[in-house]
Amino acid sequence: MQEDLGTLAEGTTADIAILPVEQGKWTYDDALGVSLAGDTALQPILTFKGGEQHAVDYGPFPWGWLPNRA
Repeated sequence: MQEDLGTLAEGTTADIAILPVEQGKWTYDDALGVSLAGDTALQPILTFKGGEQHAVDYGPFPWGWLPNRA
């Protein structure tokens, strides 16, 4: 499958995510409630899976995908 996966060549199946880097002061919380501060977040805006486009118009938070602001 190496001719089909991991490439964006014409005629292959597209699996790709567009993730702009967002700079800021962010707080990341893990499943145990432990917080970690960071200055970089990825915000998904578009995904193609199996060649089909999927909008990412939702997120794990009421405000979308970005983590909490620190």
